[in-house]
Amino acid sequence: MSGARGLVRRRWAADGGARPDAGVTLVETLVAMSIFSVVMAIFMSAVLSMTTSTSRVNNTADAGDGVRAVFLRLDRQVRYADAINQPSPAPGGRWYVEFRTAQRAGGQPTLCTQWRYDPTTASLQVRTWDDGQTPADSFSTVATRVLPDAGSGSPFAVALAGADHVNQKLTVSVTSGAGTGDSAGRASMTTSFVARNSSITSPSNTAGAAVCPQATRP
Repeated sequence: MSGARGLVRRRWAADGGARPDAGVTLVETLVAMSIFSVVMAIFMSAVLSMTTSTSRVNNTADAGDGVRAVFLRLDRQVRYADAINQPSPAPGGRWYVEFRTAQRAGGQPTLCTQWRYDPTTASLQVRTWDDGQTPADSFSTVATRVLPDAGSGSPFAVALAGADHVNQKLTVSVTSGAGTGDSAGRASMTTSFVARNSSITSPSNTAGAAVCPQATRP
């Protein structure tokens, strides 16, 4: 028995005096937990930053898609117009602009087009009808989450034909936003569209004159 005890003592001494079943102290546990907490905090901060950046990129792309949809549609419509009305405000902060397309393929009737910016729904909407007819009450929404213009509040501006340019021009400025907080994204674009069939003799080029008189501004 004494020989066995001596063997245990020798093994204990060879291990630096530590007992084989020795655990960790409270101080060591606290230090380890503190280090682990710091590492987890750094890791979670990096994950949160990466997630926010990804959301911002996605929201910016969504906002850009909405802006491009507006300008692609306007480009197709305005280039064939022969007259553009001056933008006009309406109750509720809405803004309207109308233009007329007289020369259409296949002898189709003259077409009236009206765009509306509605700040209450943060949207850009459009409707069309044959000139001389009563326009439909409903609008088609082209873009949502449209932010108001920082200046006049109107996204539309019309330049009349004259000495500087022979055609009327419609300039549209749109800023679209998506998301909230740090992940919010925005996209802005300002483009001028030339009504190639318009001229200084277009009826709407005279102060006070307007085309598509059936156009209401609901």
